[in-house]
Amino acid sequence: MMTQAAHATPRTTPFHPESGCPRWLQFLEESMQDAASIHALREWMAACLGDGPNEKALYLHGDVCSGKSTLLSVLVGLTGDENTVCIDFQYINSPFERARIRGKKLVISLSGLPLDCVSCFKSIVSGDTLFGTFKFQKPFEFRPTCSLVFHHNTEPDFERLGEGCRRRMLVVPFRRVFTGNQRDPNLKNTLQEELPAIRAWVEAICP
Repeated sequence: MMTQAAHATPRTTPFHPESGCPRWLQFLEESMQDAASIHALREWMAACLGDGPNEKALYLHGDVCSGKSTLLSVLVGLTGDENTVCIDFQYINSPFERARIRGKKLVISLSGLPLDCVSCFKSIVSGDTLFGTFKFQKPFEFRPTCSLVFHHNTEPDFERLGEGCRRRMLVVPFRRVFTGNQRDPNLKNTLQEELPAIRAWVEAICP
């Protein structure tokens, strides 16, 4: 599913602040239905477009057809396919999986956050030095500079994961399910056209 989302977006987006993004704003209001969550997401996206590691991971949760994959396609479009990687976080303790996030701006997990991967999760969002390796090559050290995204049908279990994970996550609920004629088959294409204006909307929040 995420591969399709990634390929549905252009590789880069120029900056055109004179444009508007009405469909994007409508999508956020319909999907999230909460002004505070939209503002927090906007701040997170601004950090995502910055140079360093994003100190909070984004955790999207909601039912199928609630808009999560649409938001992910916008994030990929803003950061660029070449700067994005999809991983399975349950394997992040492997140096081979960690190697895949080196130099990436956006890391999308295809699974939730397992309890035995919490330590590595904290290191990634903090930008701590990690080591990784590719098969048949020497291990290397690197500091992650990525924004990490989880997407799931249910919200994270912080009683199990701990308060440290709660502080390091922005949890964004998608409250509406789009069914039948409520679904816009052209939405992702429309948002592709609005990507330059969405970038301007994000960067306008920066001081």
